[in-house]
Amino acid sequence: MRKTILFAAAIAAAAVPSIALAADKDNKAAGDAKAVPGNTPEDIQRGVVIVRTFSGALASDQVTKEQKGALIACLYNNPVRKISLATGKVLAGNAKLDPAKPGHVYAAAAAVCGVPRGTPPAAAKPDSSKSR
Repeated sequence: MRKTILFAAAIAAAAVPSIALAADKDNKAAGDAKAVPGNTPEDIQRGVVIVRTFSGALASDQVTKEQKGALIACLYNNPVRKISLATGKVLAGNAKLDPAKPGHVYAAAAAVCGVPRGTPPAAAKPDSSKSR
């Protein structure tokens, strides 16, 4: 299962630059002089960081099932470009977040995607009524 997730993340990371290049060629062929939002190197790199960190979170035991479900739903329902642009706006609007740190990018992207915050459930405590 983990290899499948890593393989999918690698394919997605490899596809992002080629998709962006194809879109750039289409824009140049059409004679469109304005840049398409999300095609800047910063947006593409942020998208790669988002895919990598989301993949790592999906493989982690420290992320709850609800959080993993929200990550998958966000990736399924939104293009990485859209998530990257929204994350960029959050990073630009918050001076405490550093866009160069993958943890900060993940936190902003998770907030954009509506991933529930919280910690994994604590281990079950022993029942004190059973011990005498």
